[in-house]
Amino acid sequence: MKQFVLIVLAFLPFSLIAQKVDKKTGAIMYKGAKIGNVEKSGGLAKSFTLYDASGEEIASFEPKLNNPQEEYFEIFFAQTDNKGTCPANISFANKIAKAYIKSKIVKDGEYQSNKEARFISALMGTYYGGNVVSKPMFTEKVGNDDQSENDLLDRNRNATIQVFGNKVEQDFKQIATVTKTQQATLGTIIIRYKIYNHKGKQIAEATAKGIMSTEYRVVSLRDNKIHFVTTQNSLFTVKDIVSSLVENYYL
Repeated sequence: MKQFVLIVLAFLPFSLIAQKVDKKTGAIMYKGAKIGNVEKSGGLAKSFTLYDASGEEIASFEPKLNNPQEEYFEIFFAQTDNKGTCPANISFANKIAKAYIKSKIVKDGEYQSNKEARFISALMGTYYGGNVVSKPMFTEKVGNDDQSENDLLDRNRNATIQVFGNKVEQDFKQIATVTKTQQATLGTIIIRYKIYNHKGKQIAEATAKGIMSTEYRVVSLRDNKIHFVTTQNSLFTVKDIVSSLVENYYL
């Protein structure tokens, strides 16, 4: 009987044996030692906070509802004030703990800021196609200084949006330029569009998985909000993405 148990344990995933989160205390246990803590708070929509072994805050996770079918978390990295996003998942505290261990975002007691994107990828279980935005959680605004961040081009916003190569016009004025790249990551082609305003400042990034995909995840670099855009087909991709940014007053 003992041999049978040992054989079964040998075939269990290593993470199931080595890592777990205590449901009462939130302690992250790994190889018999406490290496961190996941704190849960809130009502129906739970917030989470990740701490290292010394009690130093690593990241907080705030629930957001983009649409009735799509719930996600905004991630705020406490050590750098950087931000990211990830979909909501069942047993999210365990997901956080696994990502904490797998990404090695804390190594030998030292925070590894260059592992933040890797942490989100581990949390999602797939390549993270978004940005870890170097921007404080809260921006102090004085007077009308925030206008420079919006910086919208004066034009007829109801005019037709037209695409000419990598340039986008509305009301016969160039409102944006767009660059496109694609990269194979973990066996999946990631399509990435970067959108720049009329002054050449990048204001958003759109990503999709697969060459034929018509579903794009658009992240605004100004406030790191996520928008989902369904394009008609590849011929209308740029126009549909830019139209969404115009409707939401990013352009």
